[in-house]
Amino acid sequence: MPTSAKPPDDVPTVTKWPPFHPGSVLGGYRRLARYVSVPALTGLDLVEHEAHKWRGDPQELLKRLYERLRHKRIPYNQAWSAGTHQRVRDPHLIDRSSGTCLDLVLMFAAMCEAAGLRPYVTVLGDHALVLVHTDPDATPGQLSEPPVTSWHDHDRGVFLAYGEGLRLRAGTAIDVVGACRGEDRTFAEACASGARWLESGQDDVRMVDVVALHAEGSEDVAELPLVRDESRPAIYRRLPARPQFVDFPGRDKFMAELRDLAARGGTVVLHGPQGIGKSMVAHRLAAGADEGCGWFLDASDQRMLTASLGDAEIEERGLGGEARDDSDRTVFAALAMERLADANGPWVVVLDNVDVDPTELRLPRPGRPGQLVVVTTTNAKWADPEGYPALRNTCAKEVPELDADDLPHVLDVTDAPTELLAGRPLLLEASARLLQATGRAWWRHPAARPADPGQVPAAIWSTVVRAADAGAPAGPLHDPALIERRLATVMAWLPPSGLSPELLTLAVSGEVSGPGARPEEVHAGLERLRALGLIEFTGGLATMHRLFQHAVREHGLRWNAADTAALVGGVHRNFFTATSARQPADTRRAGLSTPFDLVLDPRQVGSVADLLTHQPTDLDAFRSLHALGVLVERQDPAAATECFQKALERIAHHEAGADAELRIMRSDCLRGKARVVHRTPGRSPWGTVDDAIGWAIEARELCAVPGAGRDEQLAASRAEAMHGLLIRRKANTDGLTAGQRLALLREAEVLLRHSAAERELLTGEDSPDADRSRFNLAGLEVSLAQVDPDLPPQRHLDAADEHYQAVLTLRERRYGTRHLEEVITCVNGLALVNFYRAVLQDVGPAQRVTFLTHALRFAHEALEVRQSLAIPIELNVMKSLDILAKTALARLDARQPAAHAGETAGAASEKLYTTYRRESADGRFTVRPAAEPPCLPGIPAQQSAQEKEPS
Repeated sequence: MPTSAKPPDDVPTVTKWPPFHPGSVLGGYRRLARYVSVPALTGLDLVEHEAHKWRGDPQELLKRLYERLRHKRIPYNQAWSAGTHQRVRDPHLIDRSSGTCLDLVLMFAAMCEAAGLRPYVTVLGDHALVLVHTDPDATPGQLSEPPVTSWHDHDRGVFLAYGEGLRLRAGTAIDVVGACRGEDRTFAEACASGARWLESGQDDVRMVDVVALHAEGSEDVAELPLVRDESRPAIYRRLPARPQFVDFPGRDKFMAELRDLAARGGTVVLHGPQGIGKSMVAHRLAAGADEGCGWFLDASDQRMLTASLGDAEIEERGLGGEARDDSDRTVFAALAMERLADANGPWVVVLDNVDVDPTELRLPRPGRPGQLVVVTTTNAKWADPEGYPALRNTCAKEVPELDADDLPHVLDVTDAPTELLAGRPLLLEASARLLQATGRAWWRHPAARPADPGQVPAAIWSTVVRAADAGAPAGPLHDPALIERRLATVMAWLPPSGLSPELLTLAVSGEVSGPGARPEEVHAGLERLRALGLIEFTGGLATMHRLFQHAVREHGLRWNAADTAALVGGVHRNFFTATSARQPADTRRAGLSTPFDLVLDPRQVGSVADLLTHQPTDLDAFRSLHALGVLVERQDPAAATECFQKALERIAHHEAGADAELRIMRSDCLRGKARVVHRTPGRSPWGTVDDAIGWAIEARELCAVPGAGRDEQLAASRAEAMHGLLIRRKANTDGLTAGQRLALLREAEVLLRHSAAERELLTGEDSPDADRSRFNLAGLEVSLAQVDPDLPPQRHLDAADEHYQAVLTLRERRYGTRHLEEVITCVNGLALVNFYRAVLQDVGPAQRVTFLTHALRFAHEALEVRQSLAIPIELNVMKSLDILAKTALARLDARQPAAHAGETAGAASEKLYTTYRRESADGRFTVRPAAEPPCLPGIPAQQSAQEKEPS
């Protein structure tokens, strides 16, 4: 992440800014003035240094300040909500990451004040603006009031106006969000937007006279100092809202112990059976740890944790509204882990629903005071630090069952089945809601009374259905066309994490662009499901517990598997179509920017795919399985390949004909199968390389038809690139002659170059497609440099260097860091290029040492980053180790050609790799950063090619 300039040593600093909360009185907004801090701008190129000499038009000065902020291209983070506690970002953090409208307004107001202008921080509902006096002839009396036609109340520097009839007077309203990346409005457009907001008839408009409050000198409005980087909080997002926590007296001692543990920081594991309230306890614990800020992540396995981490980082950076490539979730997950590891200040992260063993999940590691990880799990192995060294510094607590005396706090009836409900607050609360909503108690139905707590959710759902059949107020849920039934079924087959009403509206619509449930109907349906005890619907997100998901799924399969399959299949088709990269970003629906924004538990993919095969028509089954495969491909390529195979089997005898969309989907399935073979080291269980080449050729031919549109052309071009990559892989097969290898590489070159040119034309030179094309060409050039007799190696290596440098620059700019596999792989490529320059080019000893030194530095950087990633990819670590070993051996005798290095590099790198595998398991293997190359065999430390000739 880019960093701001270091402030001078004599500038006062603080550890963090306090959170802002206006309270219930008008005067509470006066505290906003403290965040309008000119000292906090120190070190940023945002202040007009000659402003005190300015004698021109104030409007022109205001424009210059706005353009200076616009030049920063800061992302807009839509996280602020009026009336709640807010952690305000300071200008240095905004400069390096993102800002809410309030953050940006406060920073811009400071810029205005530093320039001698009179800003008013203006809050309208959940939005904020800056009002500025721009009349150069205004009197002191006029300047002491906001530049609007009227205001109705005043309290200690804060003016209140009612929006109806409110107009600007001798001033300018700036919608500062217009300066953000993605908005990029001109100054005139930002002013027009500000005026529209101000005159839009908002009920309450609060205007804070910053200059007057600073002149007042009171402690509660004094400008806050700079925030020290080493103590700044890592997370500014607030924890998601949860239902009201019930303080059961029987758990008072347990909660007190947990609060003491949380105060000390570290990792706390909460374990116990499903429904006992682990997630609620974890949320309560986290909410009191870091001013209500933190991440609440689904961590059922490593892939789900990666997805949740990626989403959290994307939201933290304010990038949620931007279209992203399918790999970005993994990239941002790595950035999230980097954020936590580098933070010196406090943070809190909850890892919810952890099902896997401790060895299968890589946790964030709190290392400083105020840093807390809370794990919730049903897996008892997490309570065994002796058996799992990674848990040595954790504290495990079993969540106790409720006392029988606690039941009346929620369900005050005499015949409640204490033996089934006493330990499970989830079931207790659901039973109480059901009884209140329908007048029915599931335990009073003899045929449905369960034998153990695990069967209670099924009894509750059966009672809801029976109540519906009897015409009770729950509504006739036996009718699958009704919104409540559809919503419950859909949520049962989707992730258990929070789902927005917008996403669920899309899910239950008949077709993406066709008629379906209206948003207000979905919202009302969710409220009714909440009243029945089946879901939680808080903070605008709906969640169905996994116990209820299982009950609804099982009931649906027994009730009518075909109808359930049709409904769930429609969901995945809708999501795929609405989020497909083939749609323009501004037409995508439900806040999803890529298909991979929908994260499915990989363990459920097989059962969902099996369900989708029950659809009565081949076309529906094919489209649904294709959609599911694409949705999960990044998370689990093997599971996606199963979906693609099942999809192709259902449509094997169906001609695509003139249906372009069907041809593209078929091509997607074939290319997806080929991709898995290409990415699988050794022999793939899905087929041979020749099988995959056949699939890639068929995928291209399906879409390379006369009159093909852009989407078909792009699908054909991607299939052609996969064909080229597979041919290149085949060229690396053992046993080929030099001539055979060269012929295959030439064939791959033709395919990859044609695909790269076509994809750049179709998607733009900075697109992810063009990015990947150049990266593929770089690797091909390195291969050709080793076998091409017609061109000197330098020509190929120069081309490879150019491609790697271009992709490195593009990706580093896109992600803001090199500490990612997608970026560092280019650095590793540069190491390879420099190694082969030393091995293959006809240069003298000094130049050879220079190339090897460059190779060593690049390889060492790549190895250092790859080994320290949140989820190290061992094959990639091995590649960097291999280059280090080759470079070290080549350096042993730099006077001679280094071709012999390759013969012994395998043994040397295997030794290094064995060390890595043995010692990385307990965290002992690390690669230290170094200004000079590390001292490896044959390379004296601190030696450079310019200082000493090789001997």
